[in-house]
Amino acid sequence: MKQTNTSDISISKLAIHSATGDYDLKPHFVSLNIYENLYRQSLTADITLSDSVNLPYHLALVGQETVNIDIKLTGFEEGSAIAEQEISIKPPPFHVINMNNRIYTKPKTQVFTLLLISEHYMSSLHSKVSKSYFNKTIGEMVSDIYLTYLDDRTQSEKDNGLRGLFVEPTNREERFIIPNLSPLDAIRWLSKRTEQDSGFGVNYVFFETVSRSYFCSLNYLLENQEPLMTFIYRPRVDDPSGVESLAEGVVKIESFSFMKQFDRRQIVVDGVYSSKLITHDIVTKTIEEHDYDGYAQWEEINHLGKYPPLSDSDIDTKSASVVRTSHAPPGLVDYPNDSKRMSGQHDGDVDFYPKHDNMYSQNANDEYDNYVEEWRARRKNHMGIHDAVGIVIQVKGVSSLRVGQVVKLILPSPETSEGDKKADTENDKFLTGNYMINAIQHIISAGNVNDPKISYLMNIELSKDGMEEQIAYRESRKED
Repeated sequence: MKQTNTSDISISKLAIHSATGDYDLKPHFVSLNIYENLYRQSLTADITLSDSVNLPYHLALVGQETVNIDIKLTGFEEGSAIAEQEISIKPPPFHVINMNNRIYTKPKTQVFTLLLISEHYMSSLHSKVSKSYFNKTIGEMVSDIYLTYLDDRTQSEKDNGLRGLFVEPTNREERFIIPNLSPLDAIRWLSKRTEQDSGFGVNYVFFETVSRSYFCSLNYLLENQEPLMTFIYRPRVDDPSGVESLAEGVVKIESFSFMKQFDRRQIVVDGVYSSKLITHDIVTKTIEEHDYDGYAQWEEINHLGKYPPLSDSDIDTKSASVVRTSHAPPGLVDYPNDSKRMSGQHDGDVDFYPKHDNMYSQNANDEYDNYVEEWRARRKNHMGIHDAVGIVIQVKGVSSLRVGQVVKLILPSPETSEGDKKADTENDKFLTGNYMINAIQHIISAGNVNDPKISYLMNIELSKDGMEEQIAYRESRKED
């Protein structure tokens, strides 16, 4: 596929369905933003329109309307071997939830923005799940909730296997009573205690892309996944479009900014590398303490780099030499209680959780264990570690990209310069490497009188949870 510039797209459909019927918005189109996010359950969007016929009045815009969008790359014939989802942006119907930024630009012209959200969000907003699930895997529970409350596909899409929900198999049968939660809240609650069926990942997420919805682990997304594409920041000389190497899987970056590099305070508070779980059996009154060491379990899940982004160095604060508080006999693993290492600072995050062997049981001999000591602390680590390094890049639009995919990022080192002729060869060793796409903002803008072509840009949020080089061990500045 060779997309030679960002005007190689066309808006096949941009229509609103209101109380007065269907209306084509293309003549009024100014800009459209569609937002995908790995950590948000629903698509959102906003569309800006220019209007001299008073659309809010004639369409009776009150927040009960839906908008249908279909945008395609041009130059591909019907029946092309390239999958439609790779050359089109065709999200599910969006619901209008608000109108803002309404401004009169001229006596007879106004500009306003409609805020949009996906249909399954609105479906969840109007419903509650109050149901018990016995001896079902969490994956089966999520599928049931989705199909009952959220499946917004047309019959044609169902028949052709389009959109819908992908569910990664989950570990063991569970018993839950979902107490009057909205469908999306119920899925979020379930995701926090879901373990892989074939793997150690406890980092399930539920998210929606313009192609379909997913309930899967970050560990699954990283498993054996080679970078789909390479993004490179280089001075543009012979490629003004920035996408002429798209067929080779290389896209040049327009600009980039650092969103996050590290947050020491947050990783301590969130228990990313060390934490403590206190379980309390509410029937037998038994209390157990479970300390967690994130470094010891680094190898159990897939990463985007070989080494942790933070070394397991000694902590030289006054409290590091104080023996950690002991609340109960040790549970799964008896970790040393006097370690000065980062991995031994278990009092930074202490969590309490109830349990007993007969939860949701129907008779005295009916045992069920929630296994909280296996997933509670691990999930904090597995989720928190993916938030290590964050970068936002802007590139020319590539319609095949989706959140959850892995790409390669090549950034220059700031120690080089044009003068030493190394600007095109020296890369930053910490920042260059594989990243996961966390969020995408599709930016589609109308042209002007001088250039009527439609432009397509993307802001892409990338994250990296591991480094290719081991972070040096930091010696304590204090003597023992």
